[in-house]
Amino acid sequence: TNKDTSWLENYVSLASGHTIQKDKNAQDFSGGLFLTILGVEAEQKNHGEFEATTVRGNLRVLGSSQQNSRLNFFLGQRKTKGDDVDESWQQMVSGYEAQLYLLNQLGVSWAQTYLSSDKNDDDETLKGHEDRLEGFFEYGAFRLFARYTWSRLKTTDSDFEPRIEALTYGLTFFF
Repeated sequence: TNKDTSWLENYVSLASGHTIQKDKNAQDFSGGLFLTILGVEAEQKNHGEFEATTVRGNLRVLGSSQQNSRLNFFLGQRKTKGDDVDESWQQMVSGYEAQLYLLNQLGVSWAQTYLSSDKNDDDETLKGHEDRLEGFFEYGAFRLFARYTWSRLKTTDSDFEPRIEALTYGLTFFF
């Protein structure tokens, strides 16, 4: 793992799995670029009932790299679209991510994302928050992980059920 302060860091992450309630496919793709304590991340997820694209800026307040115990705060924008919904919601997001190494190469990560209330063109609202718990094993520039995500979102759209639980497994590459 990277114990030294990193000035420039990049990562790419791919995950695949399934939603728990309806056993549909779930996929996550993400990437990021960090310059010392500032970072930009992009994430695309498809969790069966909805797709979400998020872009966020990060501020690392504790930790010396993305491959170390750390605490990040973030702010950004997310576009959410349901499978059975014609319109999409574009929302501001904020939250935090904490990562703790339990041993030299084993660790856990917790992230909580808050979505601001937003109305789409059909005057339907979407708001709530999403949590992510991840356990990982890291060797050098590679991380194998298992991720449990649950979205506690609320909407006034009767065709869209955004309360999703998903279990995905994947690989992250740091460079």
